[in-house]
Amino acid sequence: NAPNPTPNFLYNYAVSSKFCGELEQAKKALWRVLDDDSTYYKAHFALSELTKGDEIHRHLAQLKQKLDNEAQTLEARLHLSHSLARELEKKRDYTQAFDVLVQAKKEKQKHLPYNGAADREVFDYLHAAFASTKYIPPSSPSSQSTTRPIFIVGMPRSGTTLVERILSSHQQVSSGGELQDFSTLLKQMSGSQSLNVLDVNTLKQAESIDYNKLAQAYLARTQHIGNNAHFVDKLPFNFFYLPYIRRAFPNAKIICLQRNPMDTCVGNFRQLFSIHNPHYHYTHSLLSCATFYRQCMNWVEHWQAIDGDNFMLLNYEALVSHPRQHIADLLGFCELSWEENCLHMQGNTAPVSTASKIQVKMPINQQSIGRWQRYKPHTDVLETVFHQ
Repeated sequence: NAPNPTPNFLYNYAVSSKFCGELEQAKKALWRVLDDDSTYYKAHFALSELTKGDEIHRHLAQLKQKLDNEAQTLEARLHLSHSLARELEKKRDYTQAFDVLVQAKKEKQKHLPYNGAADREVFDYLHAAFASTKYIPPSSPSSQSTTRPIFIVGMPRSGTTLVERILSSHQQVSSGGELQDFSTLLKQMSGSQSLNVLDVNTLKQAESIDYNKLAQAYLARTQHIGNNAHFVDKLPFNFFYLPYIRRAFPNAKIICLQRNPMDTCVGNFRQLFSIHNPHYHYTHSLLSCATFYRQCMNWVEHWQAIDGDNFMLLNYEALVSHPRQHIADLLGFCELSWEENCLHMQGNTAPVSTASKIQVKMPINQQSIGRWQRYKPHTDVLETVFHQ
């Protein structure tokens, strides 16, 4: 109702509405953005999650025109291509949708190449440096607090947001979302001068950190989250920091999601993550998704053998197939009492800003299991990797 709202105002209003679950309000605002400025590519992308029925055909026509007839920046083409793929999927044209994504990802790889060697170096270092429990110092009570973080980690698109919503539906748990605080504090306190937040140089220098001070700084940064006994930090890539989290918080509960590799890799490939964040550059191809998945799972399974008591590997398919049983196990692991709200987390009214913001507004379901099969034969390369 603002007088003469600008496209930027309307877009920000729409995104905020989506985060809060007000999807119809968001959709109306996004159509208004595009009526005023059809080149607003972020609005196209946000809208592609919300269209239904005849709106899909209307939006498809706009997207094809934009991609066919107008010069676009890389960022614009990526947003428009992912939007087009979403709309094609709604029409069940999975082959064309995947072709659109493959072309867009190839273009991104040209401009922002994925450095698989750097990721492999980090995983190799972690395996070598933390080969046994002798590298984990004993618990230090000075790092403990009345507020205890719960860390949720795992591959993106593996169910981390679902588990966050389940836990934050409990009266004693607040949601912090995808917090960058632990990784940035570790980088700062390590004294590493390397350009990347995460690399082997930083991890080596992190050996000399005072982890009591890191824990205190982390808790000071996150004290705004709430007054509950626990809060959730669900940055998926915190799996790189498992030994360091354990040093800072000896008694913290860490939950790692494990999902079918085919569904996880296809989910990663289909998603438009933060374009300039190098953590996500492995999503440029299905093959690099598969390689990264295997490295991630090898590392977390290695860590589980070291840190079994306070580390839980939670299977996504088991969780959504038998939610009551596995939510009870999850709450027990976190030393929380049973609350029925956790089973009905779709009633959780807290805003959601992750890629799963639409899905977690629905009851727990099995709709995403086996979704990768829609994209055959594009997925043959994944089957080759995972069936070796």
